[in-house]
Amino acid sequence: MRVKKTMQKKRAYKTRIQDAEEFGLFFNCLTRRYLWDFDETLMDLIIRIMNVYLTRFSKRTIICSIRDLAGYRKGLFGKLDAEIPPEQKERFGFVLKELVKRCLVIDLKGCMDEWWKKMKIHDLASFGEFTGYGRNSEWEMFPSGDAFEAWVYDNHLDEGEAVPEWRKDYLPVKADFLPDFAALCLAAEQYSYGRLSYMPGACRQFIEKNMGLLTDEGLDRIAGDIEERLWKRPIHPSGGGMDETKEWTDYANKIRREQSIRKWKDESLELVQKDISRFEEEIRRTLILPENAGEDQCVAVWSRLEGIHRCLLDTACGCADKKERLKLTRWAKGEIVKQYQRIWEKENGRDYVKIGLNLYMRKSLGNEGH
Repeated sequence: MRVKKTMQKKRAYKTRIQDAEEFGLFFNCLTRRYLWDFDETLMDLIIRIMNVYLTRFSKRTIICSIRDLAGYRKGLFGKLDAEIPPEQKERFGFVLKELVKRCLVIDLKGCMDEWWKKMKIHDLASFGEFTGYGRNSEWEMFPSGDAFEAWVYDNHLDEGEAVPEWRKDYLPVKADFLPDFAALCLAAEQYSYGRLSYMPGACRQFIEKNMGLLTDEGLDRIAGDIEERLWKRPIHPSGGGMDETKEWTDYANKIRREQSIRKWKDESLELVQKDISRFEEEIRRTLILPENAGEDQCVAVWSRLEGIHRCLLDTACGCADKKERLKLTRWAKGEIVKQYQRIWEKENGRDYVKIGLNLYMRKSLGNEGH
């Protein structure tokens, strides 16, 4: 009974985005990526995501996007003289209004007291991050805090309502949202690439945690975009660019490896359904470890084993003695990791970095620690 509940929990977990706060960070990346070139398809994406998830964004997420959109003419994320395309102005205004309204809903918590509302609106204007309040900047959308407050009242954005409970651990996902999630990840990757900040690492980590929500096509678009950028616009060596270039290269390889694993899983499932004896023969053939294999060969064999392993875990797999075969593939993956380790040490010595219990270079094989 306990095993059944655990399996149900695992299946449900696949339909959730891990880490809602980082999902909000990706939304911020999306608004900034939009301001590069006012891509209309990204504006459509912004609105669709807001329609589904605006009530689940934290105040921090909302404030960041308000700041970006209201201060777009400062030249931080686009050209200084850039203008919103006329055909997008209405939707641009709609997005900004909805974000401000939601931010005030979070602040007001349903309170309709006029004095309290005025104070909260004044506080929002006084942040000084998306208005020219105190700086009299001609490039801001709102040249002063008073102008922002008047805009809030004129557009009736001060209406109070109850705030749903916000959870920062996960977000539920429906199947029809997955293409938008893939487009969001692509926009975040494009914004993050080449930035010498925490964003590239956060971007790569979040996509990796939620890779199960991305289709093969989505993974291919992200990996292809990274590879194209590495070829056309290598990160400048100054400021640690060489390390970032390696990180992005390794990450593109990791995505390609995930695609390979999925391919082997699909082929294994097909074998199970057509010819179980051929499937079992494929397992035995794969377990023959190459004596003089190089790093690439080790990775290829590991990917095939991981694909078979996932096939065995799939409920659609009708293979007998799953428990023994799973045990065998786990052992074989560990042996491949050891072989990879020996090759790596032979070429690079034993002075490698450790992260927790896993060797740093083992990350290339999927963090196998056994």
